[in-house]
Amino acid sequence: MSEFYRSTICKSRTIRRCESCNKIIEAGTQHEYVATKYDGDFGTFRRHLDCLEYERHLNDINGMRGEEYSWLHEHVSEGGKSVLHDAPAAVKLRFGVEP
Repeated sequence: MSEFYRSTICKSRTIRRCESCNKIIEAGTQHEYVATKYDGDFGTFRRHLDCLEYERHLNDINGMRGEEYSWLHEHVSEGGKSVLHDAPAAVKLRFGVEP
């Protein structure tokens, strides 16, 4: 159970990793930074803004909320790259799909 969840949009000063696509967030790129405490464990993660938006879209159309919520890379590994058919071009490129 989530005890807290804080999300902010920030600009990276160094190279980071996107939790949604598992690819690099380049320095100087705006992205989401999340700090959370879930089942007593504190954690942080970062996501490209376009990965976040498309990940939410996939979860919404599949009715996945709360415990069922899946990362973008999980959607791709379970459903194949075809789940990216209407994804933004940058998201497609991160997964090796031509826009």
